[in-house]
Amino acid sequence: MEEGTENFQLPPKDTKTEGQAPSQLPPPPQPYQTYPQPYYYNVYPGYYYGKRPGYKKFFGIPSWIWLIILLIILLISCGIIDLLTDWDFYDRDEISEKYSTVILISEGGHFRFDLGYIYSEEKVKLDIFSKDRKTFDIYIMDLGQYENAYDTQNSSIIAFSTTFAKENIDQIDETIKLYRFRSYPWGQYNLVIDNRNTTLTPNDAIPDGMITVDMNVTMLG
Repeated sequence: MEEGTENFQLPPKDTKTEGQAPSQLPPPPQPYQTYPQPYYYNVYPGYYYGKRPGYKKFFGIPSWIWLIILLIILLISCGIIDLLTDWDFYDRDEISEKYSTVILISEGGHFRFDLGYIYSEEKVKLDIFSKDRKTFDIYIMDLGQYENAYDTQNSSIIAFSTTFAKENIDQIDETIKLYRFRSYPWGQYNLVIDNRNTTLTPNDAIPDGMITVDMNVTMLG
């Protein structure tokens, strides 16, 4: 062998002789196979993979629509309840005081009944009628209104105003709401049955002698 060369031997050939087992070679590479990948939800902001959860439905209608319907029904129910409470159901109101009497009023005169003090809101039921079917006037006045209309000594400076008025009638069966004064914590009211004629009340009853009045006043709490 010449100087400067290496002793390099080739690998022995794979020879197969009869009765000899084949040599163990690595298996050939398999073709590329795909494997099922799991779904990832909200991997990146703004992206959604998979099925979005929907609203629950009742009778085919989403739950948020049912909430709106229930809210509308609740508002309507509150309005109906408030309307019913404003009606004057006499049997449902609690009677705090009741007055009944027969009054004789001369021609040109009047009768005053003190309804007392109203601190918030109160109802008064009037059941008043003329026994002889003669007409009269009904007024509800505060203290100042009554003094201006009936307590003045000089008829030329008389003033007339009312909180409630029904004129030229022979009976009344009505419930009236009374409120306290805005500038005071209470209000004092008077019921007046009038049998006179004044120029300031052109639609009032024209007196025809003495009248007999059956008065029933009920204060409702």
